[in-house]
Amino acid sequence: MVDEQHTSQSHPCKLALITHLPLQRSGGGVYAVSWQVARQLERHFSLQVPPPLTTPVDRTARLISRIRRRLLHQPGSFFGFSSRVLRQVGQRVSSVLPADCRAVVFRSSTRWASWQPDRPYFVHTDACFHTFFHNTFNSDEFLGEDLQRIWDAEACFLARAEAVFFESAWGLEKARQAYSLDGRNFRVARVAGGIEPPAADLRTSDGRFRLITMAKHFQQKGGDLVAGAYRQLKGEWPQLT
Repeated sequence: MVDEQHTSQSHPCKLALITHLPLQRSGGGVYAVSWQVARQLERHFSLQVPPPLTTPVDRTARLISRIRRRLLHQPGSFFGFSSRVLRQVGQRVSSVLPADCRAVVFRSSTRWASWQPDRPYFVHTDACFHTFFHNTFNSDEFLGEDLQRIWDAEACFLARAEAVFFESAWGLEKARQAYSLDGRNFRVARVAGGIEPPAADLRTSDGRFRLITMAKHFQQKGGDLVAGAYRQLKGEWPQLT
């Protein structure tokens, strides 16, 4: 049996992990996932992690968008990912990448979409921007062409990656459908590739079935659908709690 740790140290493949957040276990789910991704990669590669690349603010685009939406009651732009922001972020990625890293791993995808690849890269994410947007915002409040600009950039970024690792099959399929991609480079790695789903048996010691759902923003995360499904199941499974 090959000593995996010895092999990794003897023949280190240098990777760079790019994230916009510090690697820390606390602070919210996205922090913990980024931290876990780094821990998993360190087991197999020589990992280099530049300082977090915070996303700049396009103040001009933000001002114009707010005037349109709040004063003129017209659709605004998604200024958080304006063309200027994405271009600046892409340039920052190039400036911090170690010259000797053989490949890049990105946590999330949208903000890095304007980076001009000069080496192979991989992506780990929960869902694409198209899915996130429609789960969070009302599309009528934003300019369609501006949203399409972001979707097109991300679709190209995902298609060019060596592999895109999603936290769920649901997120993978949503991205494939939204961007009309064949998804041949898409994989399901679950949360950081290291946490398996719980056992399917949800029966408690007293014979009841228990369902647990958690969300910071219950309605936004589909809590109303969960509650509706629970009410339907309760009729057939009165022991369900």
